[in-house]
Formats: sequence, C-alpha cells, structure tokens
Amino acid sequence: MIYQELTNTALVLKAKNVSFDRIGNALSQLRVIDPDKTKSIYQELTNVELVVKAQNASFNRIGNTLNQLRVIDHDNTRSIYQELTNAELVLKAKNVSFERIVHALNTLIIIDPDKTKLIYQELTTKELVLKAQTVSLDRINHALNQLNFIDPDKTKLIHQELTNKT
Repeated sequence: MIYQELTNTALVLKAKNVSFDRIGNALSQLRVIDPDKTKSIYQELTNVELVVKAQNASFNRIGNTLNQLRVIDHDNTRSIYQELTNAELVLKAKNVSFERIVHALNTLIIIDPDKTKLIYQELTTKELVLKAQTVSLDRINHALNQLNFIDPDKTKLIHQELTNKT
C-alpha cells in the first residue's frame, strides 16, 4: 500500500541520486509489489541518465543490473546496453576477475547476444587465459562451459591455451 501511494515523480527523483546497481536492485524488489508501477518508474528514468550511471559501474555490476532491469522492461534495457560502447565495456571487463567477466557476459547475452559476442571477441585470448590461470580447475571448466554458449570458437582457443600452459 505504501508503494502505491508514493508518486512516480518522487521515486524517480530518489533513483536519480543512487548508483546504477542500487537502481536495479530497488526496481527489482519493487517489481514484486507492483510490476506496472515499477515499469512506469523505470521508463521515466531517461536512458541518458542510466547510461551515465552505468558508465560509472564495474563490468560485473553492469551485467547484474541490466539483468535485473531486463525483467522489468527488456526493450528499454536492451536500448541502454546498446548505448554503452563496446570499447568501454571491454575496458571495464579487463579490470575484473575472470569469474566476474564470465558471469557478466553470461547475463548480458540474454539482453543482446550479438553485442555480447562482440565484447567477448574483443577481449584477447591472452588476457582471458592470464586471468583464468588464477582460478581453480573446476571453476575454469564451469566458466568455459558458459563461454561456449557465447562463442565456441573463441572458447576453444582459450581452452587450448590453458591446456598448453599446464
């Protein structure tokens, strides 16, 4: 009842003052209470504002937040994802762990498979192999299985490089 009584304007203003991941988390939780009102609030936030907030988030937080927002409005979320340049997403991916890269790519592929595949392809095999070497064997296997859905050829190269290193 309290949520329904709050105006969209007031909630949008509050959303403008928090980080990208907090917006995703809040809207995800509010969606359970009233999906229509939550979608309306999400649509009132401009893509420009959300893209700027996403640009200030880490790669894995972008993936997690876009995945939360996707459930509210897939088309709007895809539009935000497409406005983030591949170059900036690749740069952000280079600054997180192998597991976080894999997790983010695995969630982003649901939003836009083509864009996600391009991002994965732009990460060098060498960079990914170096990051993967710090992960346990069972986690590498799990990660490679996930990456295989994005681009089997690139994943095969990573697997071969990791096999040559041992």
